[in-house]
Amino acid sequence: MRKKLIIKGNTVEEKIDHIEIILQRFQRRLHKTVIGAIPPIPVQSHADHPKEDGGIVKHILPADGRIMKGAIAVGKYSSSKAVQFDCLVQRMDGSSASQSFKTRKHAHVVGLDLEVKAGDLLSISTPSAKDEKGNWIIEDIWVAILYEIAMKESVLKKHLIDSLEEIASERV
Repeated sequence: MRKKLIIKGNTVEEKIDHIEIILQRFQRRLHKTVIGAIPPIPVQSHADHPKEDGGIVKHILPADGRIMKGAIAVGKYSSSKAVQFDCLVQRMDGSSASQSFKTRKHAHVVGLDLEVKAGDLLSISTPSAKDEKGNWIIEDIWVAILYEIAMKESVLKKHLIDSLEEIASERV
């Protein structure tokens, strides 16, 4: 059975003062949760055409995390066939992880979900950079990935709820 709440005071002002004290006590007991959204980091590159070995872009990843998505936009296709793209993560321990996809679209987004460690190397390439005549199969290539940094790599900032509300009200 719950404890009955008794409002003390003889006058209306004393009763209101007592209610304010009770509300302040309840406020301290309330659990307030703040959720911070940490967006993934976009990493983007451009190449006029693949290199002779089919390489399009290479990146070193400076922190543990995960590559969530990849996007590729091709300005010019010289073939009507779909082109294969390979995403390769070469790990510092010598192992690797890869994912391939084919597309003929001018813009294509693919879910990658590749775990990475600090120092891993990411390369995106195509196995067939040129056709049988020696012409580039694709040109004007834009590549982007969404890179989610691991929580242990994130900078943590502690704020009181009141200061977060103050920051939010200043930006509105």
